[in-house]
Amino acid sequence: MTLQDRRNEQTRAEIYEAAASLFLKQGFSKTSVSQIADAADVSRRTVYRHFHSKDEIAYEIPRQWLAHYLKLIDLRDPSESDFDVCRRSIIDVARFIQSDRARIEVAFKFMASIPSMRPTEAALNRAWLEAHRSLLTENVEDGDVAGALRGSVMAGALVGGTDGAFYLWLQDPTKDLVELTEQVWSSVEKIKTGTRSKT
Repeated sequence: MTLQDRRNEQTRAEIYEAAASLFLKQGFSKTSVSQIADAADVSRRTVYRHFHSKDEIAYEIPRQWLAHYLKLIDLRDPSESDFDVCRRSIIDVARFIQSDRARIEVAFKFMASIPSMRPTEAALNRAWLEAHRSLLTENVEDGDVAGALRGSVMAGALVGGTDGAFYLWLQDPTKDLVELTEQVWSSVEKIKTGTRSKT
């Protein structure tokens, strides 16, 4: 990472922290981009260079999780299978999230009160789905419909399962997000192996 990249990350983080403080203090709808810029000691133009909208600022923390996941995939060991990379990466993201609980609780407190966030949340979920699907079907041969479908089903199950695990963890401080994510992976892995749960 270059010095300029680090400066950009720092500026983006400062804009987010300034915005989060204002969102909590006076509400999302009553906070203007100009106020955010003033609080972060940057220009409106700088804010818009880093974020396209207030919604995007509000959703910065969940965006970081996806960026972390994609970075882990890019740094994968060539000897790892797609499934091993996926498992290791989602567990690492769970650790990443769990280490920042206080900040996340603050973020989701104001995010939950913003109706306009739903399209942004849906877009991020689609991005997660595509990231998982792309990885899990990377080595599926052309014409292998069953393999492609299996990867897509696993991707969908991972998005739903990890989302459920996250909200369970957020509501109950005694829960361990890494353990919950391990349980999600164990369930999703059964799709790959064709194992059925006993009833």
